[in-house]
Amino acid sequence: MLEYVPLAAFLLLFQVVRSRLAGLRLAFLAAATAWAAFAVVIAEALGAFHALQRTAVTSLWLSACAGLGFLLFRSRTRPVPLWSLAKAEWRAIEPWTRALAGVSALLAAVLGVTALSTAPNTYDVMAYHMPRVMIWLQDRSLAFFPTHMANMNFMPPGNELIQLTFAVLGQDDLLANCVQWFAWLGALAAVSLALKLLGSSRRGQWLGLFLAATLPQGVLVATGAKNDVTLAFWLVTAFTFALAFGRENTAANAVLLALAAALSLLTKSLAWFLLPAFGLAVLLVWNRNTWLALFRQTAGMAALILLVAGPFWLRSYREYGSITGPRIGHRDMPFGYECERFTPAGIAANIVRNLAVQFNLGPAGLHQSLDNGFRSAVAALGQDPDDRQSLWPSTRFHLQPFYWGEGGMSNTAHLLLYGGLGLLALAGWRRRENWTPLALWASTAVAFLLFSGYLRWQPWHTRLHLPIFLFGAIPAGWMLGRLPGKWIAAPLLALFGGVALYASTQNTLRPLTGPFSVLSANRTTTLFGERRADGPSYEAAVATIANSGCRKVAVIGGRSHFYYPALVLLGAFTGEREIRFLRQEGSTLEPPDYQPCALFCVECAGIQSRAELMRKFGLEVRDFADHQVGLKPATAAPGPVK
Repeated sequence: MLEYVPLAAFLLLFQVVRSRLAGLRLAFLAAATAWAAFAVVIAEALGAFHALQRTAVTSLWLSACAGLGFLLFRSRTRPVPLWSLAKAEWRAIEPWTRALAGVSALLAAVLGVTALSTAPNTYDVMAYHMPRVMIWLQDRSLAFFPTHMANMNFMPPGNELIQLTFAVLGQDDLLANCVQWFAWLGALAAVSLALKLLGSSRRGQWLGLFLAATLPQGVLVATGAKNDVTLAFWLVTAFTFALAFGRENTAANAVLLALAAALSLLTKSLAWFLLPAFGLAVLLVWNRNTWLALFRQTAGMAALILLVAGPFWLRSYREYGSITGPRIGHRDMPFGYECERFTPAGIAANIVRNLAVQFNLGPAGLHQSLDNGFRSAVAALGQDPDDRQSLWPSTRFHLQPFYWGEGGMSNTAHLLLYGGLGLLALAGWRRRENWTPLALWASTAVAFLLFSGYLRWQPWHTRLHLPIFLFGAIPAGWMLGRLPGKWIAAPLLALFGGVALYASTQNTLRPLTGPFSVLSANRTTTLFGERRADGPSYEAAVATIANSGCRKVAVIGGRSHFYYPALVLLGAFTGEREIRFLRQEGSTLEPPDYQPCALFCVECAGIQSRAELMRKFGLEVRDFADHQVGLKPATAAPGPVK
C-alpha cells in the first residue's frame, strides 16, 4: 500500500496549486510537473549516498504529504469542488462536443483498467527499461553498472525514475504501466490548455483533446511501461507553459517551463531536437517584453534544469565523455542511431520512409501495393531503399505487417487529416487568422523533418512519431473548432473514436478480450505477452534456479535481452537474491569479482562462448529450449547435464 503515498502527495499538491492558480488544467499540469521533479530529485539525492531504500523514500514522501496538508489547511482560498466544475463544463458544451468528451472519458477508463491489470511486457521494457529499475533497487543507487545491455545505463532514465518511486515503496510493478497512462491523461490536458491559451473556442479545445486521445499508436502504448507517451507529455506541457509565460511573465511560469523541459530531456533523447522544434511556434505569440522577461529568468531556469537532469548528465559524461551517451565506435555503441551521411536526396528518402510507416494498412494486396509504391518513391530520388547508412542495422525498408500492436500500428487517418489542414492553412496564409495554425503546423513539420533527416529509419518508427502527432492535435483542433460542430464531430466519432475504442481492447500485448485477456490471466502470465510460446520454458529455467537455493545469480543475454521476467521471478523486488548482469568482452568479464552460484542465459542455447562462460564459473549447463541455466554441482537439480 505504500506505493499510494506519492499519489496522495500528488492529490494534495494538486489541491494546493488549485488554490493559488486559476484554471483546473493549469493546476493539474503544474502539480504533475512539480511532483515528477520532486520524485527525480529525491531519487538522485538518496542514490548519491546509496540510501535509495524503502524507509528513506517513505519518510520523504510522508513528509511531503504532511507539509502539503498543512499548506492546504492554512490556505484561505478553498478550491471549487471538481464535481461542480465538471457539471459546469458539461452544461457549457454542445451535444456533439459532449459526445467527444464521453468517448475520451471512456477511453481513459478502458486504458486505466488495462494498465492496472497487466505486468510490463513490451520487449524493450523487458530488455532495459524495467531491469535497470530492479538493479537500482538492489544497489540503492542510480550509479552505472556492468551489463551486456548498455541501454540500461546510457538511455535517459526520467520515466524509470518515476517507476522506481512506486517500485521502492510497493516492492512490485503494480503501477509501472500507470506512469504512461497518467502521462496520456496529462497530454490531453496540455493539448486542450494550449488551445485555450492560443485563443481557440471551447469546441476547438475539445476537438484537439479528442484527436490526441484517439491516436491509435497512443492508445496502444499508453498502457505499457515504455516512455514514448511520457516524453510527449513533457514536450507538450513545456510548450503549454511557454504559452502561459507569454501571457504572464511570472517566475512561477518560468519555473514550470524549465522543469517540464528538463523532464523531457531526462526522459528520451528525442527531446534534444523535438523541444526546440516545437518551441518555434512561440515566436508568434511571444513579444519583445516576453523575451526580455525570459532572459531575466535564464539563470534560475538553467539551475533548475541542472538540478533535475544534471546528475544523470554527470554520470554519462564521466562514463562516456558526453552528456548524451557513448559515441559511435565505443564498446556500448557499435553503431549510431543517427544516419551516417546527410545529403538532400538522402534526407528526402528518409522522409519518404518515415511517412511510409504511417501506412501499415491491410488487406494484404493494398499493403503490398503501398510497400512497392514507397520503395519506388525512394528509388525515384536516386537512393537505395535499403541503404545501410540510413537504416537500422540488419533491416530492410518495408512496411510492418498490420496488427493491433504498438510496434506497427499507424496513425493514418490523423496523418491525412493533418496534411489536409496544413495545406488549407498554407493556402490561406495571407489571412491573419491563419497565422496561428500555420506557425504550429510549421513547428510540426520542422519536428518531422529533423526526426527524419537525423535518425536512421526503423520499421517501428511509428511509435517514436507519437510526440509529433500529439503536438499536431493543437493546430488541428484550432482549425476544426472554427467549423460547424456537428459536421465535424460526427465523422470524427465514427472513424477516429471507433478505431481508438477497438484498439484499446485489442492490444496484442495487453488485450481485454479473447483467450489472452489480461482480465482473466494472472500477472506472471502477462509478463510474457510479447513471447507467449516462450513462457513455459523460460519459467522452468528460472524455477530451476529458484529451487536450487542459490542466492547469487548472474544474468546475461545471448540472442535476446528478455531479462525482466527472470528478475521478477527470482525475487529482485524484495531483495531475495543478489542478481548481477554480466558483460563479457573477449576474455574480459565484468563485474570481475562476482562469483555466482547460478547463471541464467537468455536465448543462448548453442552459443559456445556462453557455455564456456558457465564452465568458467564451475557451473553445470542445462538447456531449457532456447535458454540455458548454469548451476553449481551441489545445487544442481536432476536432469541432463551438458
